[in-house]
Amino acid sequence: MEENKNNLPAKLNMPPEQLTEQVIKSFFQKEISRKEYQQVLQGLEKIKPTKDNLPQVDKSIKDVTGVTKKLNQFAIDVAKPYDKTHGAILKAMKELLKPILDKVAIIEAEKKAKNDELLADLEKASTEKARIENIKATMAAFINNCTAFIATATSDKQIINIQKRIGTEKSKKTFYAEFMQELIDKTAALDSLIEERKAYIKKEAELSAAALEAMKNDDIEAAAEIKEQQEQLETDMEENILRLQEEAFQQVSNDEPVYVPEPAGEALKGRNYWRWEVEDLHKLYKKRPDLVILTPNKEAIDQVMSANREQWNKEGKKEAVIDTIKFFIKKFL
Repeated sequence: MEENKNNLPAKLNMPPEQLTEQVIKSFFQKEISRKEYQQVLQGLEKIKPTKDNLPQVDKSIKDVTGVTKKLNQFAIDVAKPYDKTHGAILKAMKELLKPILDKVAIIEAEKKAKNDELLADLEKASTEKARIENIKATMAAFINNCTAFIATATSDKQIINIQKRIGTEKSKKTFYAEFMQELIDKTAALDSLIEERKAYIKKEAELSAAALEAMKNDDIEAAAEIKEQQEQLETDMEENILRLQEEAFQQVSNDEPVYVPEPAGEALKGRNYWRWEVEDLHKLYKKRPDLVILTPNKEAIDQVMSANREQWNKEGKKEAVIDTIKFFIKKFL
């Protein structure tokens, strides 16, 4: 009895028969009530995970986990050296902590569910922003291209092709969705540019015809005057091209930045850990036998031997082979 008593931890220095489960739990309850433990553990009831408080919930859970680790370590220290009595000490602490750990597990599950919801919301917002940015970029590129085509068109046929392209783009209602009216407004602004270019093409054609007629008639004075008009028309159109490009640029630069409201909460990113699983053990064994451990199923083989040894004895056999397994008699003294 004295030897057992000496082996007991100082804080529970009493005969083993007095170390009842109730005594041990009362001792630990006293320890749980000390220091910051009780305050932190009582805070569990106040933890309600939402999409707006996940970092705070995560910190609270870590605080509680830290407390339970301290209590577990305290129990381990109290229980040294280990024997059957001290096993009861560890068991008592485990039972005391179970309601706390169960509550933590529930909160962890709720936290994960809310975090998954928030991540889904953030992904949805990101996808929506990318969709809008794609529409805006496509619209800007289309307006710029049309402006460039209009500015360099040299025939009515080319102008008609540009108008057809505009019509085709305005038919993409599914793609442009709620920005369809914006596209219509921006392409409508091209109408005046198209009319100006058509007027230039027409005027250029008229001057070219007049120049040919003057040359036929050897009217040098008229030809010179027409050439001056052509040069002036060309100068005017070069300035016009610069104006068209500037207007196209202004159309794009005046666009408001893409803004998509994001959820206010801060999601928990978690950590990435590498793990592995074997998809086909047989194939792995063929390719990399060094990565597979094959061991006989002792219990199953013993059953085969038990089922057959009486017959082998009757037949006077000293060994037998079944499916590459050799069974044999070995004498022990």
